[in-house]
Amino acid sequence: MEYTMENKVNNAILEEKIQKAKKLLWENGYVIIKLTKAMKDDFDECDRLEGDKDCSSCSCSICIVE
Repeated sequence: MEYTMENKVNNAILEEKIQKAKKLLWENGYVIIKLTKAMKDDFDECDRLEGDKDCSSCSCSICIVE
C-alpha cells in the first residue's frame, strides 16, 4: 500500500486520538493492554463455548480480571 501525505496525516491524527484516549483511561484507573494473537484466540474460543472452558491454560485471563 502506498502511503500518501493524506494517509500519513490521517494516521498521525488517529495515533494522537489513541494516545489521548489511553491517557484518559489510565488516569481513571483502567488498565490498557493490546491482546496478543493467543489471547484473542483463547477469548474467541471461550466466547464460542459460552465460558464453559478450562481456564488453567487460558492466555487471555479476561474472566479472571472480571
